[in-house]
Amino acid sequence: MTTVIFVHGTGVRQCEYEKTFKIIENKIHVQRPDIKVIPCLWGDELGTRLNAKGASIPSYDETLALDNVLESEDKEIVLWAHLYREPLYELRLLGLKPREEASSGT
Repeated sequence: MTTVIFVHGTGVRQCEYEKTFKIIENKIHVQRPDIKVIPCLWGDELGTRLNAKGASIPSYDETLALDNVLESEDKEIVLWAHLYREPLYELRLLGLKPREEASSGT
């Protein structure tokens, strides 16, 4: 039997992980019900932490902290505000990558 292990990123915690795991498990089982999907939750214990409520990050309060925005309409407003402020953000980031990494597509 084939087994898929779902490993998450550094900032993921149990609540979000469980939601995502269920989605992934369901999508896999639609195509391949014979595949076993198992979790690998490690973020709560070993993941990154934002100490001092982001005090070391300049303008942290102005970043995309959308988890604190309750209404979906408010999330849209926050997202568009960031886009208006810096519409070329992603292109600027690509320009900061080393030449080899940027050309290899990673």
